[in-house]
Amino acid sequence: MNDENKKRYAYWMQPSKDNKIKTAMILSGTKSRSDFINEAIDFYISYLYAEQSVDCLSPIINRSLKNVIAGTEKNISEMLFKLAVEVGVMQDVVTDCYDYTLDDIDEKRNMIAQKVAETNGVIEFGDEDDS
Repeated sequence: MNDENKKRYAYWMQPSKDNKIKTAMILSGTKSRSDFINEAIDFYISYLYAEQSVDCLSPIINRSLKNVIAGTEKNISEMLFKLAVEVGVMQDVVTDCYDYTLDDIDEKRNMIAQKVAETNGVIEFGDEDDS
């Protein structure tokens, strides 16, 4: 609170709002109704000024969100690529019933990574016209 001297004002208010103030004072940690009402007025005035500045803030927030989403999308895509490669390696190892060395598995991983990259991870199970 600033050092400005306080002046007494008289306002009309419904009793239900006064009860809400009493309850909300506990949540806000204010010691008096006067402090609570002053904080509420400051908050509401700030809110009104913020409403006016939405026009200039919206594009900035929009750009920031797009950047965050793009970064997240890139990370998820990279993880899905790696997952597709590992699933492909596992599938080949399980279906071949063959004892693989680590070098064999690395070679399989590279081959499958190329296949996943070539198809962009899209797997087709046959022609759609066969139905």
